Amino acid sequence: MPKKTRILIVSTGRIHDFAMAGHLIEERLASEVDFDVTLSFDLEPISEAGLRRFDVLILYVQEERLSKNQTSDLVTWVSKGKTLIGLHCATASFLDNPEYGRLLGWRFSNHGPIHRFEVAPTETDHPITRRIPPFKVEDELYLLEDLAGDSEILLTARWQGGKQPILTFRQEGKGKVVYFALGHDARSLGDPTFQKILLRSIRWTRGVKESDPIRCGVIGYGGAYNMGREHGRLIEATRGLELVGVCDLDSTRLALAKEDFPSVAVFPSYRRLLQMDELDLVVLVTPHNTHAALAVQCLNAGKHVITEKPMCITVTEAKKMVGAAKRKKRMLSVFHNRRWDGDYTTLKRIAASGAIGEIFQIEVFSGGYEHPGWWWRSDKKISGGCLHDWGAHFIDWFLDLIPSPVIDVAGHFHKR
Repeated sequence: MPKKTRILIVSTGRIHDFAMAGHLIEERLASEVDFDVTLSFDLEPISEAGLRRFDVLILYVQEERLSKNQTSDLVTWVSKGKTLIGLHCATASFLDNPEYGRLLGWRFSNHGPIHRFEVAPTETDHPITRRIPPFKVEDELYLLEDLAGDSEILLTARWQGGKQPILTFRQEGKGKVVYFALGHDARSLGDPTFQKILLRSIRWTRGVKESDPIRCGVIGYGGAYNMGREHGRLIEATRGLELVGVCDLDSTRLALAKEDFPSVAVFPSYRRLLQMDELDLVVLVTPHNTHAALAVQCLNAGKHVITEKPMCITVTEAKKMVGAAKRKKRMLSVFHNRRWDGDYTTLKRIAASGAIGEIFQIEVFSGGYEHPGWWWRSDKKISGGCLHDWGAHFIDWFLDLIPSPVIDVAGHFHKR
């Protein structure tokens, strides 16, 4: 078993909720199998003896004094090849300690009100920010004074016409120092993108390399909406993914796949595709009633699986798919979903805040007065019916929006 990264979290001070923050960060990091996490609510571990057994120190602190010996021990510890990560209020601590400020790289000067703002990468190919698009967060936007002059800025946010650093990195001897300005409360500390950046910062500064590209195959290259081609394009556009194979029953579609992606192998049989040793993940772009059987066979072959929505037709099928994924210890996911659409995330945030009270009715609509769909989409045995297509998005939305068990289901259907 690989050696675990030993992490010390120090969360202490005033103004912020340091107990909540410390436990939230600890819980997230402790869920990673390669981390060994310790949480402290005082500064005592910041010493030569206290830091000796750790690889990473995360500071979420707002204190007034760090002793001269503690400062010296901290700088020495980092410079010998360790990692220091300062979060949010870490730059508002020890303001009369210039050596601490130089080590972290920045000093807090002011902040505006808590508000929603966009954070964007300055470099899209850095291991920490790779594949992270601009994202919005509700937080204090810290205004910072540069004390080191040698920090690499990886994320920024706009403030009054200028850009403010949000994520920075600097080298200190053989060690690395990261400062992440977000994290006033649980809204940002619990944000999935915040947590992803924190995890990546830890692993990158400890020399953990990205795994080899995930080699992907697509089953289904139909021409109705060209979704097979779209999946291939998305795979090729995503660093860390590689398209290696396409399967379709129609030889003319395989010829088009070869034209679209000249380097891929093409197969008229999914069984031949699954025999590829250089295949890690399969994307299913086939009629709905084929998802379950294909997914189970792909999982049993040791491949990760992504199905186009809907996942399948029945609950029984879904349980078989999930069971196969658990037995083979492989990922099973559904593409695409709409949980990160801006309008939906806004509604979810408002509902969770209690601003509109208890939700008692949700109305959703998408469609028109045309025929609901031709060929196999009009055959309920194949498609599952209208609720299994765009309807799947709406059902997923309101099940996610109201996190409670389903008590009763009723409906009225008509077909003309």
